[in-house]
Amino acid sequence: SGLLLTMGETGGGKSFWLAKLFKEFMLEHKKKTGGIYTLEMSGEEYAKRSVSMYPDLAKCKDRLYISGHVRSIDEVVAEVSTKRLDIVGIDFVDWIASEISEAAYSYVYKRCVELGRILGITVVLLAQPNREGVKYKKFLTKFDARWTGMAENSAWQFIALQIANSLDIDDDKYPTFDEDHYYMINLKQRGGWP
Repeated sequence: SGLLLTMGETGGGKSFWLAKLFKEFMLEHKKKTGGIYTLEMSGEEYAKRSVSMYPDLAKCKDRLYISGHVRSIDEVVAEVSTKRLDIVGIDFVDWIASEISEAAYSYVYKRCVELGRILGITVVLLAQPNREGVKYKKFLTKFDARWTGMAENSAWQFIALQIANSLDIDDDKYPTFDEDHYYMINLKQRGGWP
């Protein structure tokens, strides 16, 4: 249980990654329920897009709630508390923060941690890097999250998703290739490394 913070650039596949995570989780755990909250599009459109990408997700539709109507983290917390979901995904932090400020983002991160801890569930929160994080030819780091301090401190696990090739990246940290590759970088694992 806790906050799984996943950061990636616009168009980097965060929503599809979230749909795949939910598909795998719900197919593995036949009695578990899940909920995805988005303001990016309607819940129906989000479900249709996710199922078109991962058809097996349709097998879980009776246990998966997808909502596009919430407007704040407090609304998400209230709804999840009454539905008693086993895993929650929020796509993404910018849409549910009350404003673009450190205090507003800190509040969202804190509420997600509380939700996970109190209900004993995983809360997956999608985020984008700050502009500095994508400006330089490097792989994303935990310092590239918007309002980094609270993001880094709050996350039980912190993952960066990045599509890159050797022309995009001038960084010796990971191997790069001439064609695009999809990188999933585990930046933090509070439970310890396996």
